[in-house]
Amino acid sequence: MALLEKIRRQTDTTGARIVFGAVVLVFVFWGVGASGGPTTREVAVVNGDRITETQLQRQMRQVTRGSINLNEDESRQLQMDVLDNLIDTELRMQAAEQLDIEVSEDEVGVFVMSQQGFRTDDGVFSKELYTQILRRQGLSKGAFESSVRQGLTLDKLEALVTASVSVSDAEVELAYQQQETRIEVSYVYVPDAAFLEEVEVQQADIDAHIETHAVEIEANYFNDYNRLYHQDQQAQLHTIMLRTDIPGSSQEDARAKMADILVELEGGASFSDLAERYSEDLSAVNGGNLGVLLKPQMDPTIAEVVFETPSGQVTSVVENGRGVHIFLVGEVTEEQTADLESVQADIAKNMLAKNQVRQWSEAHAEKIRQSWATSENGIDVTLLESHELSVQQAGPFAPRNASLPGANDAVLRGLSAVTAAGMLDEIYAVDGGLLLIHVDSHVAPDPENFETQRDRVKAQLLVERQTDMANRWLADLRSNARITVHMTF
Repeated sequence: MALLEKIRRQTDTTGARIVFGAVVLVFVFWGVGASGGPTTREVAVVNGDRITETQLQRQMRQVTRGSINLNEDESRQLQMDVLDNLIDTELRMQAAEQLDIEVSEDEVGVFVMSQQGFRTDDGVFSKELYTQILRRQGLSKGAFESSVRQGLTLDKLEALVTASVSVSDAEVELAYQQQETRIEVSYVYVPDAAFLEEVEVQQADIDAHIETHAVEIEANYFNDYNRLYHQDQQAQLHTIMLRTDIPGSSQEDARAKMADILVELEGGASFSDLAERYSEDLSAVNGGNLGVLLKPQMDPTIAEVVFETPSGQVTSVVENGRGVHIFLVGEVTEEQTADLESVQADIAKNMLAKNQVRQWSEAHAEKIRQSWATSENGIDVTLLESHELSVQQAGPFAPRNASLPGANDAVLRGLSAVTAAGMLDEIYAVDGGLLLIHVDSHVAPDPENFETQRDRVKAQLLVERQTDMANRWLADLRSNARITVHMTF
């Protein structure tokens, strides 16, 4: 939903905000538009009811109207989100129909007339203004009011689904305490990877693992192929570039100027000095130094010339859409690949070590915890330095909003149970390692302020519970539905 929210925030015309507020925000949370429309190629079927490509594209146009431009990945992700919402909407509308939930014309009218954007300066609903805004957004009155009706239907459904949700006074007070308490912590993250070298793996176990886990070893190899086992051809480069893609520049002038630069080079001038003086690339301040570039990182036209030029030599003039270039080619490293057979023993050893490493990291983390909890001078630094670990600080924050590496539900529950500063007894398992936490300060809220905050906290907690209930209900509805998606992304 992050991309849909990004689009919503950047929809800034008055008309767009009105329509987006009335229709698309309902779509974001409940979905709109799954029913009706021309019968075109289906993109999904939900319990026998079709969702068509026309519906999907109509919703895409509505959501992206007036928004920022999306790149290919964002557009694909948005299309997936929109289709997912249309499926959820169809499921909800089917449920609403089974429960005989209806919305009258009067209810639609009341909603439309209540929208501030459709009112004149003196607060009177204007049919003319209403029509103008819809026309600017490319919406017919019938389509808009149909979407409103659908949104109101789903609001009634949500109210029915969440009607049983309640919160007790004790829960409200606990939520207040958790929200308003502020803590500061020190923590040490102990990554399992820091102990892999300490795990002893016998050669017989490695050989057996290769025999019995060949498929997994091969999968690991290809997953890490570009990171560990394959290196593309690469070259250390300096460049002098003259831009031709900015107003007032021309290829003819750039070519003539580059010819003069080449004359200076042939006369013994330093490439770096000339780059600082003439180059219009950002690297000019560093003498044109581009560092080491992999072949796939280069423009293909440039790569072809670079790797045909011997190390220590200057390339011929290269032109592309940005400008006119020459390059000083430094050290060139040829493409290198380690085949599966040559590394499978290392992969097998690493797989076995990963399965056993937690006991090493746990043992070391326990030493750190005991040192931290019992020593007046804090942690024995040798326990940190031996594995390049460090103590970090974070906060102040509410315990349930702790921003710590890998902070999961167990970590948040542990922090929420804290009532005073001190070392937490538990060592928390998080992604890729362990987390030790010391609460440096714990400031509880003033009890006298609770009464003034009670209603706000209760309303917030109720919304959270209702949202959770609605999401769990939808998940159950979806798990029991017959859904077929015909579209690939």
